[in-house]
Amino acid sequence: MKRAVWSYALVALALVACNSEGPGKVEGPGQPDPAMTLVELVRAQDVPANGSDTAIIRVVARDRDGRPVPNRTVEATSSNPNDEVVVQPGRTDKNGVSEIHVSATEVGSRVLTIAVHSLTIPQRPTIEFVPG
Repeated sequence: MKRAVWSYALVALALVACNSEGPGKVEGPGQPDPAMTLVELVRAQDVPANGSDTAIIRVVARDRDGRPVPNRTVEATSSNPNDEVVVQPGRTDKNGVSEIHVSATEVGSRVLTIAVHSLTIPQRPTIEFVPG
């Protein structure tokens, strides 16, 4: 009888170990992967440099498997320090999405640097501000 109980316990332990660490286990999203993160230019050309119209860049944070990564900080800076850069929301939503809004009072091209969870994204979107 003792041998049967031990055998049952060992089988149960083996099953638990396989289910929690096995290759079939589906985990939540991992850390953001800069190479997999999508940067979409929603409005980046011919944006009036009037201080109120904004360029819009959408960021979709993804892990190395392409899954969206929620609740990660997003930061952005413009090549022109006089521009106003606002990230809305400041953390990615449940779909890994955040938007960057940039307004300017000076005409010209800008290059944005974007970081998700302190990881710099390789894409450097360009914005073109025109007289407005």
